[in-house]
Amino acid sequence: MQSHRAPEQTDAEFGVRGPHTDVWGFGTTLLHLATGQQPYKDLTLVQMVTAMTKARPPAVPDTLPAWLQHILQQCFSFDVTKRPSVQQLLQVKTLSLWLCPLLLSNPSLW
Repeated sequence: MQSHRAPEQTDAEFGVRGPHTDVWGFGTTLLHLATGQQPYKDLTLVQMVTAMTKARPPAVPDTLPAWLQHILQQCFSFDVTKRPSVQQLLQVKTLSLWLCPLLLSNPSLW
C-alpha cells in the first residue's frame, strides 16, 4: 500500500532503506489499527508523495492514548536514526498489552 511506504522508499534524500523502513511501516499499520483508517487517507497519491518529500508525517489523532501517540511520532521520524529499533518497540509493554488482545479478538486482521 502506498500509504504505508516510508519516505526513503519514495525519495533517497531521506536515506537508504533498512530495518528503520519497516519501523515506519509498523507505525502506519498501528495507526491504521488504532483508527480504522489508512494514513494519508484524504490525499491523492501525488499529494501523499508531496507530503512525504516535504517531511509531513501522517496525522496522529490526539484522541489516541498519549503513549501510542508518542510511539507513532517516533516511528514517523524523517530522520531514520531517530526512529526506534524493532527491539525497542518490543520492549514497550503497553504496546504488547494493547496490540495482542486487539489482534486476538479480530482474526480478520491477520
